[in-house]
Amino acid sequence: MEFITKNDLLKIGECAGQDIEVHKHAELSVIYHKLEFLCKKIEEKGYRFEIRKDPRKQAGPGRFVFQDYQWAKIYPKKLFNACTGKFAYIVGLNDSLHFHMMGIKEYQDMKPSLDASKQCWTELDFEDSSYEEVANEFVEFDKINRDLFLKTGAALGIEECINLLNKKNMEKIIELLKFKNQIILQGPPGTGKTYSAKNIAYNMVFEDTISTVSETRKKQLEELTKSDQFKLIQFHPSYSYEDFVRGITAKAVGDKIEYKTENKTLAKFAKEANKNFSDYKKDADVVSYEKWFEMKFEEYIVNLESRVDNGTIDLNDTDAFIYPIEQGKKEFDYSVRSFRTNYKVSFKDFFHFYNESRGKEDIIKSPLYFPNQNKYGLTQLIYDFRRFIVQEPEFTDSVKIPLKKYVLIIDEINRTNLSSVLGELIYALEYRDEAVESMYELDGDKNLTLPPNLFIIGTMNTADRSVGHIDYAIRRRFAFVDILPSKEPIKEFAQPLFKSVSELFVKNYELINWVQPVIDRSDYLATDFRPEDVWIGHSYFITDKDGEEGKKELQMKLTYEILPILKEYLKDGILLDNEDVKMKINNLHV
Repeated sequence: MEFITKNDLLKIGECAGQDIEVHKHAELSVIYHKLEFLCKKIEEKGYRFEIRKDPRKQAGPGRFVFQDYQWAKIYPKKLFNACTGKFAYIVGLNDSLHFHMMGIKEYQDMKPSLDASKQCWTELDFEDSSYEEVANEFVEFDKINRDLFLKTGAALGIEECINLLNKKNMEKIIELLKFKNQIILQGPPGTGKTYSAKNIAYNMVFEDTISTVSETRKKQLEELTKSDQFKLIQFHPSYSYEDFVRGITAKAVGDKIEYKTENKTLAKFAKEANKNFSDYKKDADVVSYEKWFEMKFEEYIVNLESRVDNGTIDLNDTDAFIYPIEQGKKEFDYSVRSFRTNYKVSFKDFFHFYNESRGKEDIIKSPLYFPNQNKYGLTQLIYDFRRFIVQEPEFTDSVKIPLKKYVLIIDEINRTNLSSVLGELIYALEYRDEAVESMYELDGDKNLTLPPNLFIIGTMNTADRSVGHIDYAIRRRFAFVDILPSKEPIKEFAQPLFKSVSELFVKNYELINWVQPVIDRSDYLATDFRPEDVWIGHSYFITDKDGEEGKKELQMKLTYEILPILKEYLKDGILLDNEDVKMKINNLHV
């Protein structure tokens, strides 16, 4: 079939508004068939379409005239059921062949629809084109404008567009987190920042699609909480480096106080992530060997305890001996009678000595050796371990260790002095997998490392003016993501209250949703505050109940949660303290 020509467009213009004549009706029907053929080509590429084949419209009682515009509605296949009759891409013919998008029926003249149509309107230079070429151009048009399609559909209240955009936004945040390694979700109270952080963490840890079904979410949260790849803590004003990273802990041992350096939340979690990252980079046989060694080493420690005689353990019938291992200790205390001096070697170094050395000379050459380790006694200790093992390991189940993602959520991250809490780790946040020196030494090592498979999500309430200042050095290392109020999750009976409260902060409530980047300040908000920072979020208006039970719960939230915040805002000068504002607050009701 010949492709659409400029003469076809001229014919549409010539006939527009004229009474129906049989021969002209036939000519225009041919143009409709061309448009339908183009739509079928587009349909082959993953779309659905609707087209009205009759080129006439009713112009009054008993009178039909030709239309000045012939068009078809195109839907992404997955959105056909949700969008049909509401919102669609348009392939149109009048004085041009063009693509755009538009609301249908009562949605057509809504502002989001009109704005989207203007923004994406694309006219084609179609002379000498084929149906296949123009269909491919539509696919490219969709790629460029799919986000706008979803955002406009969401603004029109189409639920599937809202869900898909939610998922798409979540994917963007996850992509940002993978790129930056640490982000802060910021916004006013009640916007679901911690809720979103847990969703992101679940997606990162389990690499799964987030479901909005509450039962499924409950199960997901249980799985997340049980996972050793997830931790959640909350900062407070007295939080310190010693609470979060590494510090000295005092413990009662009998009638004495023992001071020990210990890793805290971040250092412990980083150590686990580091172990996985290190194992991931190793060959499968190496990891299997290390696991075998750990198992044998634990058995060896038990064996040593059974060999204690007069407070020592003789090694290989020589004058070398070791002292019993104290519970929780991670080093050998050994000695040689002829030297009458005690020596130490950590379990970690012992592993390397065992693998790298076969005698005294090898030990001395080892970079781990240092003079206060007696080479004779250490050699005897290694020989004793080899004699206990009897034979070298054989592996039949070596498996490559997969790289895992470890996610730490820091709730209310700005409620403490971040620079003081993080210390030298401000550097490690940017330079992952590089060791930084801690102020505290642990097991003979001062180094701390944040591996690239450790991700940090902070949440920050932008309305809390008592929070600590986040300096530029820290801001540069975190990506900040706005989480704003949304009317989509709120049930219909709670919408009027949310609207009344929101209008204290924003002027254009009817156009506002979480995909709307521009927010107009209301006349009731003090000029030195942004609505995005203080506007009360949707979680204060959400209830699982319906009917009278739902209204009763919403009334409780209004009385004991929403009104106290609004009154604080009045006292702090966030909302203007005048009779108009007070009247609006006093008139709030369910």
